[in-house]
Amino acid sequence: MAAAARRPAPIFLLSGQVDMGALTDEPGGGGWTEIECASRKAYGCGEHGQEAAEGLKLYVRLGAGPLLTSSLDIRMSDEALRRFDSELEISAPSKDMRPRPMQAEGVVQMAEEEDLTVIFLLFCRPFRLDLTYYLVYDHVGASLSMINYLSDLYLPTGTMKPVPKRRGSDFELFLMTSRLQLPRTPPPVLFVCTPEARANPASDDGIGLWQIKTQHEEIQTWPSLSKARVSGPISREASCTATCTPPATPPWTSASSGCRASAWSRWERIT
Repeated sequence: MAAAARRPAPIFLLSGQVDMGALTDEPGGGGWTEIECASRKAYGCGEHGQEAAEGLKLYVRLGAGPLLTSSLDIRMSDEALRRFDSELEISAPSKDMRPRPMQAEGVVQMAEEEDLTVIFLLFCRPFRLDLTYYLVYDHVGASLSMINYLSDLYLPTGTMKPVPKRRGSDFELFLMTSRLQLPRTPPPVLFVCTPEARANPASDDGIGLWQIKTQHEEIQTWPSLSKARVSGPISREASCTATCTPPATPPWTSASSGCRASAWSRWERIT
């Protein structure tokens, strides 16, 4: 009797757009499973950052069929929503301004590369400075880290996707940038966010969280950084079975015009 044909292994895809819903509601549509988070920690995210991070929840839903397109969902507690809102209001030009609804969007940057899933998280409101973070889920320790993004004085070179490097049970994130410096083109600047910098209490206000590295040494010893510098955007493929697929259009089309303009400029850098 001929052996039964073996079914091919399914291909897993992770949608690039993160479902944020109404932020504090339950994920809709059914089939969502909350992802275990043994710890949640905010780094360089301001006075309210830790309380905000503690209220975040990640959910995953696996699609059907031979091409299993999974989706990520982020929800938060009412307290976390108030904390993010408080951080946004710090930059309000006038405390008497009538508050407008806060917009929140997430884009998956990598899926399970170096056992890490990285999401670029954006909160915005007209006439306020955006809140921008890397939300990093470490599959090794089931930990969730919310890392403040670089100052707006620096723009990513080619892509906002950081390059991860595993260090035992922890990780580093590298990001190639250039400083806003017109009219001439500035040289690239390599930043790294290390476990030591995150553990330093001085980084709580964002100072020292991202450190400038000597580019020659890192690029010579790590080909991924050379690829990020020379060829622009790095492939979103995480592995043969875990791939991140970006949405065809920016996911913040329903946001107000001020937030759309800010988010669109960042979207162009993400893709």
